[in-house]
Amino acid sequence: MNENERPSHEALTRQISQIMDQAESQLISVVDSTPAATETHPPRPGLDSEMAEIKNNVLRMGSLVEDAIRAAIAASSTIAGSTRCSATSRP
Repeated sequence: MNENERPSHEALTRQISQIMDQAESQLISVVDSTPAATETHPPRPGLDSEMAEIKNNVLRMGSLVEDAIRAAIAASSTIAGSTRCSATSRP
């Protein structure tokens, strides 16, 4: 793949945002479609709070992954830009 075939930083950012939005929507729909614990079981406050904590941790991890991907894209754009500048400054 050459430089002309690479998607722009904005295009990659937009694609990542779309993927993360879809993943979050799917996760929320699965969580929402799961029957509430009180419908089939007696109250389990300990288990319910642990499940809520796990859900929050998964969402937080997704956000961290998104941030890491964005940082990697920014770094690769910087490296690619610096490589182009180095190549053009050579005699």
